[in-house]
Amino acid sequence: MSNFDYAIAIIKLRKKLNLTQQQLADKIGVSQPMIARWESGSGNITMKNMERIAQATSKKIDYCLRLILAPKF
Repeated sequence: MSNFDYAIAIIKLRKKLNLTQQQLADKIGVSQPMIARWESGSGNITMKNMERIAQATSKKIDYCLRLILAPKF
């Protein structure tokens, strides 16, 4: 999977939950610029941070992974 796939998934999840980048960053313990890098596809996200996103948003990791694997259209 490319960084772009992760970027789309993070954006989808964050917007579905009506969170700003800062709010998501605060929930998972990273900086807002880190969220911006992930969402632009210019930063690599670790599985640990994907797990943190899942926990912080009360989603299961498989839900987050399905967002990544879903068709992009």
